[in-house]
Amino acid sequence: MQKTPFFLIALVLLSISLRAQMVVIGINNNQSLGLASVVRWDANTGIMLDSVITTQPGSVMGSSVYDAVNESYYFDGSIKACRVGFNPDSFSELYNSGMNSNAEVDMANGKIFSVQGTAVYDSTGAYIGSQTEFVRYNIVDSTTTVLGVLPSILGFLLDANCYNSNSGTYYFLGVDTLGTTTLVAIPTRGTGFSPRLMPLTLPNPNLFTLEYDNDHDILYALSDDGTLSWHLQLQQIDTLTGAITLEADFPQLLGYLMTTTSYDQATNSMIMVAIDTLGNTTFYNYSTTANVLSTLLQPYVGEFAELECDNSIYASVKYGSVTAAADVAPTVKLSAYPNPAHDVLRIAGNEIPAAMQITDALGRSTQVSTDGSAIDLSGLAPGCYFLSGRLADGQVVQTRFMKQ
Repeated sequence: MQKTPFFLIALVLLSISLRAQMVVIGINNNQSLGLASVVRWDANTGIMLDSVITTQPGSVMGSSVYDAVNESYYFDGSIKACRVGFNPDSFSELYNSGMNSNAEVDMANGKIFSVQGTAVYDSTGAYIGSQTEFVRYNIVDSTTTVLGVLPSILGFLLDANCYNSNSGTYYFLGVDTLGTTTLVAIPTRGTGFSPRLMPLTLPNPNLFTLEYDNDHDILYALSDDGTLSWHLQLQQIDTLTGAITLEADFPQLLGYLMTTTSYDQATNSMIMVAIDTLGNTTFYNYSTTANVLSTLLQPYVGEFAELECDNSIYASVKYGSVTAAADVAPTVKLSAYPNPAHDVLRIAGNEIPAAMQITDALGRSTQVSTDGSAIDLSGLAPGCYFLSGRLADGQVVQTRFMKQ
């Protein structure tokens, strides 16, 4: 009889812990060096948690995924596919570019799936049309395995895809041979290829992006309102019938920026960067349980793309510990002391880059010399900074320090 209250208390504490988490990861392409950085921050407070410089000048639209199993953020930099890890921060180039714009990750096992369009030719080599292939992407060697073909789906909507990690189902919006927008559901854990195609009767002319609530098994889609006023709405789509019902109406929002939507599983929140009636671009959070739209704090405004929520804690609690499907790059630890520092910062680690970079809370970077193992801080204003550098193998090492 004594165990039940403690068990219930543990569940309540776990629920509170999960509800408090809203960590967002995105790519900032406005670096002074012309290189993209991957930034991770607390969306509720705006506090920057990590900022990792990459070797890539930018990213392929819609190619980012967050693997909650390995706690790794992947994206295609158009030159190389890349991995960014956290705690400790690390960066590594993988193989050649190849991740496309509709990649999704299974939170239960880390496998990455996607759809891609391919041309179809006749026996003489003449082009006769196109078809859609469903593939598994191997992050280790940048190869794809075709799991099935959808000949009646001629194309698909960019960024309109999501993944149900409860049943292992990949969803995307395709266009069939009649020009009808179709919801395609593809199971990934069974044997064989058995997609379900559900032509949609749209109450509104356009559906834009899909997000899946794994906590309540609900498929969401952003849409316009179907009138000349052109404002955003959030719809629910029945995954068995394709029926669409209105979840929320946002008359104050005229549109959103592509690749800036994600779903925070722990807080049941749809996040998006949207444009209001005054033309302002703002980071919003819509709570699908409280039905409330609110503004989120963030470290920068209008400079991020490829947003993903860090759902690693949620995934580990709900799906348990599983064998990682993707390799994790080795990490090199770096530390700085004293912390806080005054005029001199000393560096320790099993490998120290010859040149490093100091980044402030606004994302402004300055190149510095380590001068052996010390950095002159006399020219810096007091505040919080990130110190990062690149090793010979391309991996980025980073630590945080305070200047007094």
